[in-house]
Amino acid sequence: MSDNSEDQTKGVKEQLTKMTNNLPSLNAVIKASVEQTNNILSQLEITKQDIDFRINSFASSRLQPLMYQMKNVVNKAIVLYSQREYYGPQIVAGSAIAVGGLVTLRRGRLPGFFTAGVTGTGTYTAIYGAPKFNS
Repeated sequence: MSDNSEDQTKGVKEQLTKMTNNLPSLNAVIKASVEQTNNILSQLEITKQDIDFRINSFASSRLQPLMYQMKNVVNKAIVLYSQREYYGPQIVAGSAIAVGGLVTLRRGRLPGFFTAGVTGTGTYTAIYGAPKFNS
């Protein structure tokens, strides 16, 4: 019986050898998969660098001049805000007339006059501060 089992084992080994002869070795499979992974990663890196370059060129060509203009506008607004007390009457009257006029066109005279008064009071308070009453 041992002869029979040895023959069977030998036959199985021969069949396995025949079936696996044309299969690549494990090292070759690992090497090929590593090469493919490296190729994919290099392609992704090239694509990422291309996208980064496009974003940076867009930012530098479009956004930097826009940000420069915004900086100038903000600086002018800060200067005007610091000088608001010198132009108080004009600011209060202009705000009251502009907002009151819009409300008058939209809602009528009485709501327009009321809104102009509230807007003027609010603008005056924002420019000069709340009035202090001595008791």
